[in-house]
Amino acid sequence: LHPLSERHIAGVGETGLDETSKSPLDYQKLAFERQVLLARNLNLPLILHCRGYSHFNTMLDCMESILPVPHHV
Repeated sequence: LHPLSERHIAGVGETGLDETSKSPLDYQKLAFERQVLLARNLNLPLILHCRGYSHFNTMLDCMESILPVPHHV
């Protein structure tokens, strides 16, 4: 990630879960978790997308377990 530190990056995303996607939910969750970790490690805001109310709490749980408080979302 060192080359990224030399560039101006505004945030990580758009990331989230989408119940209408053809990608399996487990794959989406893994990708989302990795992007949340990236946002934390680079101290960048996280830009979210959630399609499907049932996935919103899953996203919140993941963010609460990884991101420090406060963290820009």
